[in-house]
Amino acid sequence: MLIRPFELADHWKVSSHGVLKVCLLAARIGIIDLKWRVLCPIGRSAKDGVDPLTGIKSQVHCETCNVQFDAQFDRSVEVYFQLSKSIRNVPTTTYCIGGPGLTPHIVAQW
Repeated sequence: MLIRPFELADHWKVSSHGVLKVCLLAARIGIIDLKWRVLCPIGRSAKDGVDPLTGIKSQVHCETCNVQFDAQFDRSVEVYFQLSKSIRNVPTTTYCIGGPGLTPHIVAQW
């Protein structure tokens, strides 16, 4: 399970910076882990998270969409939090949002 502070803040209708601050404090004491990941520009799925930020490579391959792309920090890199494995191991599953069920306007693709 991924913890995305700004998305949570929108859902809870509270300050996004407040939720981010709580997540950063929880990461500091080891309750959750701070990770970075690169989002695919096509399917918006992500490569597995890395820690530290220097672990992100400039060229990324999305296995779900089978495309190669450049990691642009301002467009495709996001920070997220995850429950620390020392507390509980929570498996994650990746789904491509660019699948045919979500793109009814595309009749055929070559």
